Amino acid sequence: MAMCLAFAVGAAVTYLDCYSTLANRVGRVPGSFVANPAILALCAACGLIATSVCWATSGEQANAVSKVLTLTAPDPWRGVAVGLSVLVLIRSKIANLGEKNLGLDYAYDLARDLAIQNVNNRWTVTRSTFQTRNMGAALADPQFEANLTALIMITITAQPPASQARVQSTLASVTAKRPAQAFSATDPVWQVYYRTLIGVGLDACGPGVIRAMSGFVWP
Repeated sequence: MAMCLAFAVGAAVTYLDCYSTLANRVGRVPGSFVANPAILALCAACGLIATSVCWATSGEQANAVSKVLTLTAPDPWRGVAVGLSVLVLIRSKIANLGEKNLGLDYAYDLARDLAIQNVNNRWTVTRSTFQTRNMGAALADPQFEANLTALIMITITAQPPASQARVQSTLASVTAKRPAQAFSATDPVWQVYYRTLIGVGLDACGPGVIRAMSGFVWP
């Protein structure tokens, strides 16, 4: 029981760490993060590390290891304690080579960055597909800019101030480059501008909200 709890809690702690790291970098975390294979693989790996530590602090192994790690809580709570502290253990001096960050800490940071990049790569493809599929609907809507801006502003009101400021800054930067010439749906300059606006709206609102735009469909 303790080792099962160590695996589950260790994997959950890793999942939350990846989520918060990605949220700090991009603001809104894509829905594809939930079941991303790279993220789940990293969580499973850290869960196995927590399980191994839990095993090493039980029975005959407990004498040598538990005293070092101070993980002497009774079962099954010891499994929870190990799981909650798995990232602390990975980043500890015990898991590194001397004073150099070349141990589990380095490996974990590298694996997390690769997993997060995998999430971003998949989201980039989905985002591009969404922009392409909905360009026609955007160009056909004479109120597209006003409606999208209003939708974005309403959506971000419940977000943290830092996220609101990031979205507002991005939107202001894009609209500052609005084409000066008269609108034409066949004008490549306007098409690029609208495509960029669709991307900003998707990033700010998410697929569930932006589909409220007239004629918009999800890939």
